[in-house]
Amino acid sequence: MEAVLKELLNHWEIVAAILAAIWTIHTYSNAQKESRSWSRTRILLEQANIFETDPQICSAVLILEGRHPDIKVETLFSSSGEPNNERYGKEIQAFDRMLNFLQRLGYASIALESLSKEELELFGWYYSRILEESRLSKYCDKYGFPCVIEFAGKI
Repeated sequence: MEAVLKELLNHWEIVAAILAAIWTIHTYSNAQKESRSWSRTRILLEQANIFETDPQICSAVLILEGRHPDIKVETLFSSSGEPNNERYGKEIQAFDRMLNFLQRLGYASIALESLSKEELELFGWYYSRILEESRLSKYCDKYGFPCVIEFAGKI
């Protein structure tokens, strides 16, 4: 043991350089982690802003929330999930825009693993509401929004 200590003291410059390198790598790694975390937060806040300000998405959300005076989800979709395009084409398009938005977020979480489930809980109520509306869930299955249903089931 004494021989090892003597050897380390004889080569103190090498030991100091190794410790400095370890400290530098550790500090850099922590800075990168914080930077990635802030980037994800910024992206989520930007997405939330889009969700809250896009006129088509807002129109669909109003219906989904049950606050539209005349239109309900049951009015837009049949019990088998078929859209009532003839009468409500504009509203169906608004739902498609909202579902595309939620699909991309779900895909970022499920396939890319770039956003965590916890981070996407910002939109959790909307995913849950889509699952509660069986007509809308069937529409998602039939018309190309599988990540919405898959991710909603995981929240």
